[in-house]
Amino acid sequence: MKTYTAEQRELLAHILGSNEEFIREAKANGAVATIVPSDDIDMWIDMGVNNIEQYKRVQLEGEISDMFKEEYGVRPGPCNPDATIEQLEQELDSLYRSARQTRELEKQMREEQSRRIQERKARNKYQPNNVFAGLKDMIGATS
Repeated sequence: MKTYTAEQRELLAHILGSNEEFIREAKANGAVATIVPSDDIDMWIDMGVNNIEQYKRVQLEGEISDMFKEEYGVRPGPCNPDATIEQLEQELDSLYRSARQTRELEKQMREEQSRRIQERKARNKYQPNNVFAGLKDMIGATS
């Protein structure tokens, strides 16, 4: 039987607690399926993750990489190993703000394009091209 350090046991408790909280919130919000990080403590130890701080760092780096790829189409280089958890959280917040701004700009551009199409359709609306076009209106106006 393997023995674990106090930090590793705390890490496992943290992962289990975080996963339970995430699943509870997801179900409350109507989710029918969830994916959570593995609670295989040996896997985390093999990755060099032995405590909660290291775990949070790995999770933040993964989320930053995913958001960066979604926003820019490529994965970023590795995160600065000297960055603090707070700095990584700020970087992630910045990526989320950028994504929201991009989505809002895209929405405005779609709305503007739709408006222009409607205006063009109105300008190019079919109008009969014959000598009697509008005759009825003209007769009615003179009576």
